[in-house]
Amino acid sequence: MQYAKSFSFPYRDWIRSYLPSPTLNIAAESIHRHIEHNVGPDGTVLIVGCGDGGEGLSGFSEEFLENSVIGTDIRETNFAELLSDIHRLPVRDGSIDAVVCQAVLEHIEDVNIAIDELTRVLKPSGLLYIDVPFLQGYHALPTDYRRFTSNGLENTVTKERSLQTIDSGASKGPTSVLLWVTCEYLAYLVSFGNHKLRKTLSVGFRILTFWVKYFDKLLLKTHGFDTRSMTIPSAVYWYGRKKGDESVSAE
Repeated sequence: MQYAKSFSFPYRDWIRSYLPSPTLNIAAESIHRHIEHNVGPDGTVLIVGCGDGGEGLSGFSEEFLENSVIGTDIRETNFAELLSDIHRLPVRDGSIDAVVCQAVLEHIEDVNIAIDELTRVLKPSGLLYIDVPFLQGYHALPTDYRRFTSNGLENTVTKERSLQTIDSGASKGPTSVLLWVTCEYLAYLVSFGNHKLRKTLSVGFRILTFWVKYFDKLLLKTHGFDTRSMTIPSAVYWYGRKKGDESVSAE
């Protein structure tokens, strides 16, 4: 989380790793399980923009993470095995069974080059999971360029590419939107223009209220919200495959 930067540098990454997120991904875990099931123990999954792993890897088993998952990031992290820019991945053409790219495309300058790279490294029938924000506050790591609707993401990913959609929709629900906006608003309201105080207060409010995000799971369970028709998601996803083998399904 970018708010940890307000603390002294030696402790920033450690603090960031323990700060609770204001959002809850309601799609990633099942997609990760689907990827693991289809790739199998002998396949390879590339996590692009892996950071320190964390909840972004929640659906993968420990054994699969140990043996089949490779992380890449632009900075050194505890999880990244490769240091690289998404615009030029140090990976051979058609060598990866699945690529996961969560909360990355909003931070890069050229989305089309990035998606071309993700497609390039995939084997025919390889799986691709992309997750991006829709209603989230500005968060520069180190930059923040864009937001996507579900339809906009699907169009951007599949247009003029050999990619086929398996599923798409909302990955983070309206409670995550409410929590993010409320914490930021309260921090602005009571910090009286003090930038460092605002960041500290924002962290404090998130620590106190992060549990509210789990209402998104309750909403889905009790009201049966269709994530594809959700109008105020915090984030959206696209899940599909590179054309070449019709055997991969969404089941």
